[in-house]
Amino acid sequence: AFARAFAKSQIGGGVTLPTAGCAFISVKDEDKPFILNAARTLLAEGFSLIATGGTHAYLVEQGLEVKLVKKVLEGRPHIVDAMKNGEVQLVFNTTSGKQSLQDSFSLRRTALMMKIPYYTTTAGALAAAQAIGAIKAGDLTAAQQAYAKARPFYERIEPTAESLSVRFAREHRAEAVSVASLLHPQSIAVVGVSRRERAIGHQ
Repeated sequence: AFARAFAKSQIGGGVTLPTAGCAFISVKDEDKPFILNAARTLLAEGFSLIATGGTHAYLVEQGLEVKLVKKVLEGRPHIVDAMKNGEVQLVFNTTSGKQSLQDSFSLRRTALMMKIPYYTTTAGALAAAQAIGAIKAGDLTAAQQAYAKARPFYERIEPTAESLSVRFAREHRAEAVSVASLLHPQSIAVVGVSRRERAIGHQ
C-alpha cells in the first residue's frame, strides 16, 4: 500500500519513475547497510547497478552484482558522463563532508538537466525501488492514466508541479496523504534543488 501511495505522490509531482535501466548508488558510510534493500529490490526488478568506490566495494561484499564507476574527480569517463550519455535512469545519493557535497552538486545539476529521478535518503531510495515494483506489477495503471488525462488541463490553468501534485493527491488522499509526513521532503520532490541550481540547470 505504501509503495503504491509513494508512486502516486511521484506521479502527482510530475516525476516519471523508470521501470528498467541502470541505477547509480553512492551513499555515505553510515547509510551503506540501509541501502541494501533498495539495491536488492532494483536488481530483482531487472535493473543494473553502478556505484562509486566505497559503495561498490560494500555492495559487492554483500553479494550484489554492481559495476564500478568513477567519481568526477577520478577522471573520465565518470558518473556525470554516464548520466549525460543516457546510461543512468535513477540516482540514489547520500552525502557527508565538504568534498562529497561538492560532488553531489554536479550530480543534482545533471539529474535536473537530464530529468533523472534523484533520491537523497535511504528511506526515499527504498520507497522509490518499491514504487517501481508496484508500477511494474500494474498497480498504478489507473492512476497514471487519470493523471495523464488531467495534466494538460491543469497545466493550462496552473502550470506548476506543485499545483498538479496538490490536485492529484486530493483525488487519491486516502492512500497518498501520509507520504509527505513519512519521508524527507527531498526524497519526495526527487530533484530537490535550490533556486541557484535550477538557474544553472537552465543555462
